[in-house]
Amino acid sequence: MLAFECTDAGGAAGEAWRVRLEPDGLRPVPDGENNAQAASAAVRGPAADLLLLLYGRRIWREPVFDVSGDTALLDHWFAHAAF
Repeated sequence: MLAFECTDAGGAAGEAWRVRLEPDGLRPVPDGENNAQAASAAVRGPAADLLLLLYGRRIWREPVFDVSGDTALLDHWFAHAAF
């Protein structure tokens, strides 16, 4: 599971978008489902930067992002996912 977590001050802080990589693609993980399960990799940053990251306008290695977990999984995600 991958997690993209917002660090903005205010109402958006702590919000996360989680996806599960499956053999036939990706599946968003609904709120409340497997929240106890730790993500294999996580990227934390301001909401605007996360959006640019997901659209391919930024890279996860930039210092604005706090990354933890399996970075090879992140490389796989960004090599095979497009929005």
